[in-house]
Amino acid sequence: MADEWNVSGWTAQKPSTVAGPDTPPLTLPPNFTAVTVTAKYVDDLGNALNGSMVRFTPSVRRVTDGDTVVWLHEVHERVERGVLTINLLATDVSGVSPAFSWHVKECFPGGEEYDITVPSATTSPVSLFALPRVTS
Repeated sequence: MADEWNVSGWTAQKPSTVAGPDTPPLTLPPNFTAVTVTAKYVDDLGNALNGSMVRFTPSVRRVTDGDTVVWLHEVHERVERGVLTINLLATDVSGVSPAFSWHVKECFPGGEEYDITVPSATTSPVSLFALPRVTS
């Protein structure tokens, strides 16, 4: 009888080597574009907001590109010294379905919630407030 604890891939103690050493690492398909998005936040006295969080949630959890499935993750980014900087995947990637958008939630008093698209032709960096908003 086999000892399952010593079977390759059975536990984290012995990771699986099914792929083999000659298998290249997987990466995003080349048509996926990351766009650097920035925003500035100050209060009514001109003081930079610091430590506030902005959350970006994709409208779908996964997209397909040919034979590749790409899982989209919710991203949280902190406003540091009044500046938010984040890299988001473009939402109009050619050949990808379904189309998606990013839901933005400013997680601080008076913060807004809205949906945006991030065109792949956008020149980085781009202001969050200059990106097209999705209307219902």
